[in-house]
Amino acid sequence: MMLQQNRITCRVLFLSVSLLFGTGEGLSSSTSSSSFATKPTVRLNENIFDGPLPESVDVLIAGGGLGGLATCIGLRNRGIDAHVIEASPKLLRGSTGTGIMISPNGFSALDSIAACGNVNLSESMRSFGAKIGEQHIRMTDQGTGHVDKEVTFGSYFDKYGMDQYNIGWARAHEVLARAVPPEVVHTDCKLESFESMADETTGKKNSAVKVTLEDGRTIATSLLIGADGFGSKVRQMLAGDRKCKTRFNNQLLWNAILPTDQFPNGPLHKEGGVEFINCGGEGQAVLIFDSGEGQTAWYLTLMEKDAPDIVTKAIADETFGGFGPQRGIKSALKEAFAKWPMALECLEATPEDKIFERRQADRPKLLKWSSRRRKGAGGRVVLMGDAAHPMIPSLGQGTMVTWEDAAELAASLAPLSSSDQPFDSKGVPKTVRGFVKRRAKRCAMVQQASREQRMGKPLPKFFPLKICTMLQRQSRMAIMFGHTSPGAKNPAPSASDQS
Repeated sequence: MMLQQNRITCRVLFLSVSLLFGTGEGLSSSTSSSSFATKPTVRLNENIFDGPLPESVDVLIAGGGLGGLATCIGLRNRGIDAHVIEASPKLLRGSTGTGIMISPNGFSALDSIAACGNVNLSESMRSFGAKIGEQHIRMTDQGTGHVDKEVTFGSYFDKYGMDQYNIGWARAHEVLARAVPPEVVHTDCKLESFESMADETTGKKNSAVKVTLEDGRTIATSLLIGADGFGSKVRQMLAGDRKCKTRFNNQLLWNAILPTDQFPNGPLHKEGGVEFINCGGEGQAVLIFDSGEGQTAWYLTLMEKDAPDIVTKAIADETFGGFGPQRGIKSALKEAFAKWPMALECLEATPEDKIFERRQADRPKLLKWSSRRRKGAGGRVVLMGDAAHPMIPSLGQGTMVTWEDAAELAASLAPLSSSDQPFDSKGVPKTVRGFVKRRAKRCAMVQQASREQRMGKPLPKFFPLKICTMLQRQSRMAIMFGHTSPGAKNPAPSASDQS
C-alpha cells in the first residue's frame, strides 16, 4: 500500500509541474545531455517604430506587448486597419529574465492569429524556443534539503495535439514585432483619455471613439482595445478603481535568464529539460529550464513571511521589484536556499543586477470587459489580456489566454471587413459583446486556478484528498490545454474528450 501511495504521489507531483509546463505523460528514456546551440540573430532596429500617427484607424490597440501585437497581426491579416500605440519610448524593452511556456492552446491561438497571413507564428516560436523534453521533479525535506521523492518524465506529441516549448519572453515579443508592419506601431504614445464621438456626416452618437494622448494628439477609431497590461489605464477608466485593486498572494519571485554556458559546473538541465524542486515549505520552490538559444531560465520563490530581512524592509519601503534588487540580496537568498545546491548555482552564476524580482499579484475578477454606457464609449472600448484578467503566473497560462483573446477578437471582427467595402463600424458593439461573452468566464476560471495553485504549494497530506486534488488539477489542465481557437489548423480535443 505504501509503495502504491508513493507512486501516486510522484504522479501528483508530475501533474503539478505539468500545469506549469504543459508536458505529456510518457516516461522518458535515459538520454545524455547534448550541446546547447545558440542561434545568431539580427536585432530589430527600434527606430522603425516611430511612424506618424494617423488621424483615424479602424481599430486602435493600446499596448504593444505580446497581446497587443498578436491582436494587431490577427486583425491586419483579415484586412482590418489596426494600429498599436505603445507608451514606452521603445517597443522592444529587452529581457526581464522571464521565460514563457507555449502550451497547445497557445499554439492553437497562434495558428488562428496567423491565418490569412504569410508568417507562420507557431513555427517561428518553435525555431527560437526549446522543445520541452525530460523533466525531473523532486520533493525535498524543508529542514535538510534531502530528496524524499523524485520522478522523471518526458514530453511527446501528446493527446492535446502538439508539443510544448519554452521561450524567452523578449524573444517571443520580437517574433511578433517582426510580423507587424512597422508603420502601424507608434511608440511614446501615452493614452490620456477616450470619449465617444458622433459621426461627422450623420451626427449619430456613439459612432466612434476619440482617443487623446498625453501630448495632446488625438486619433479616431471604431474600436479601442485595451491591451495595456497589468496596470491598464483603459481598465481603470472603464471599470473604476475598485476593480483595479492589486491583490498580492504573499509569494515572492526572483528570476533570471542567462547563457547556459555561464554556469561554472556545467548545465543544470538537459537540452529541453526542466528541473523542479519543491523545497517542502509553503511556497518555496526552485525551477530551472532550457529556454532555447543556449539560454537557461531560473526561478526561486519564497513566501513573504519567510523572506530575508533585507526583502521585508524593501517591501515596507516600496522599493522591492524590478531589476537591480537591494544590494546583498544574493547573499540573503543563498542563505534562504542553502540546502538546495542547484539554487545556489543559479545565484552564483547570475550578476545581482540581472536578477528580476516581483511580488506575485493579480486583480479582482472582471466579467464586464466592455460597457455600453458613456464611460465605455457605447461598447466601442474592450479589454483583453492582462488588462482584463491579470493572473498569478503559477500555471504558465497568462500569455496563452491572452493569445486566445487575440485570436477570438480577430475572428470575431473579420466579418466586419470586406475588400470592397469600408469597415462596418456599426457592427462593432454587438461583436464586442459576443467576444466578451465567449471569453470572460473561461479567463476568470484560469485566473482563479492560477491564484489557488501557487508554485511550491504543498499537496494535502491526507491521501484521499491528495488524489482528489490530483484529479481536479488534471481536469483543469484538460480544460486549459484543450481549448481550440477559431480556424486553428491543429485542433486539440475538447475537454470532454480528456478522460
